[in-house]
Amino acid sequence: MPATSIEHAIADLKGQFERAVAPWQKPGDETEPVQVEQAAKGQWLFLLHTFHSVECRLDPPRSLWLAKKKISTKATDLCLVGARYRGENLLVFVELKNAETSSVSELDWVSFSGLPKSSDAFADRVRNVAAKRSWRALHRVLASAAVQDVEDVASQSSDLGVVVRALEQPEAIETLTEDDPFAAARLRGLRERERLLSQEGGTWRAEQVAQHLHLTRQAVNLRRKQGTLLGLSAGRHGFHYPTWQFTRGGAIEGLEKVLAALKNLDPWMQQAFMLGKNARLGEKRPIDLLRSGDVARIVRAASAFGEHGAA
Repeated sequence: MPATSIEHAIADLKGQFERAVAPWQKPGDETEPVQVEQAAKGQWLFLLHTFHSVECRLDPPRSLWLAKKKISTKATDLCLVGARYRGENLLVFVELKNAETSSVSELDWVSFSGLPKSSDAFADRVRNVAAKRSWRALHRVLASAAVQDVEDVASQSSDLGVVVRALEQPEAIETLTEDDPFAAARLRGLRERERLLSQEGGTWRAEQVAQHLHLTRQAVNLRRKQGTLLGLSAGRHGFHYPTWQFTRGGAIEGLEKVLAALKNLDPWMQQAFMLGKNARLGEKRPIDLLRSGDVARIVRAASAFGEHGAA
């Protein structure tokens, strides 16, 4: 089967899955609903982020039912060979008939054939060293992981989530702490940052904020520096702006007053305050009360949080 025909068949299958899971997506969630990864030669893994279990039934060799929606590959050489849930994600395995590799019960579908070697991934020698050492650590982790744990890793909704989840496995932490006693603590911090970035609809880039507020990027950057917008550093990629601070008409009312009360804290702590339950607010989240207009109460709690670093 020609490579272009396979690509078209895989793209068509992805489109069918996207239309099928659309009714079960959370409003405002920007997570890509269907992701496709070529696991090995002649094998693909589809990750469907359905957010809750949808009845799934294989109809071999070329079809699958999601609830009452039938998904079928138009290529006679492509077979849907397996499907199972990992948390809120549905994993669907697709194989090319007579492919050289053939097994979804082992770790074959996690092979890295086709990727550049870590030693020649970059023109920059220093980046190649970093890539080589990173790959060496991940290889140690994945080589010793159980199949069900690797499926859990692969089903994460972002590439960063995949890496963090892989390193969170108990065997991984035990292995890596042999070299770095602080590995577990570093991973907890990384996972917490990822959680803070993904909650409440995720984040926007500066360009998206500028478009929403009818401002220039420079004006958005100025507001962040003045403390009237919350931006989370993404290193050389700029800043992430949590979407909870915006409404259809602009910035949420009361935001400037709350951020002013939190000005002594770094942006990540400000984000943690807004999205975490607070004892001074009756174990409610500040963001929920801000949406209801209870600004003065949140400012008092924010002032206490800013002074003591705790609710």
